[in-house]
Amino acid sequence: MREEIEKVIEEARDRVVEWRRYFHQYPELSFHEVKTAEKISEILSSFGNLEISRPVQNSVVADLKGAGEGKTLAIRSDIDALPIKEENEFEFSSKNPGVMHACGHDGHIEL
Repeated sequence: MREEIEKVIEEARDRVVEWRRYFHQYPELSFHEVKTAEKISEILSSFGNLEISRPVQNSVVADLKGAGEGKTLAIRSDIDALPIKEENEFEFSSKNPGVMHACGHDGHIEL
């Protein structure tokens, strides 16, 4: 079982890194995360078995319904960036002047 899990992780690694770098390149301030929400919706829609809704243009709700009755688990993720000039010079540094993902919570949006 452990080997199977490690294989799935390895197969997903490049996609997850690509997603993370995209979100770093195109950060959006709080209440303006329209493109971020669109990208998250696009990614989650590719998974299948999720009911995706967009209550407002800067949010995404994904419901995974189980086969039976049981408890509910809710996960909330912040997707906003901060009004800070990025001084890094990585290929995936922010392309939005004066805005960057600097608080570390962007790792949560790759659910």
